[in-house]
Amino acid sequence: MQCSLRLPLQKRLGVQLSKGVDGVKEYMYPDNLKGKPILWLWYLRDIGILGVGAIISVILITTTSFYLPLAFVAVYGFLSIRTDDVSILDFIIYACNYFVFKQQYFVWEKEPLKGD
Repeated sequence: MQCSLRLPLQKRLGVQLSKGVDGVKEYMYPDNLKGKPILWLWYLRDIGILGVGAIISVILITTTSFYLPLAFVAVYGFLSIRTDDVSILDFIIYACNYFVFKQQYFVWEKEPLKGD
């Protein structure tokens, strides 16, 4: 039986290494090692925010019986679920930026009249 520590590093980590077009090493996992880290359905940043928010919510619930932060954390957790690298929260942010916060810039030019 072969010890797993004696296997090459690529096989132990599940990373496939191949030569690219110009002889450059390419990693097949995840996105040539340039993808964002994901755990379950969230980015790790979102899981950190959910964890800190849950701790603060539990402290507020036990000391003051104030449940509103827990509701905010639960809503944030639902809105930040990722499928196909997009979340509902991203869509809401893009829509608010487009319709409310970013200035839309339009240019009209006068078309010459026909016959001039």
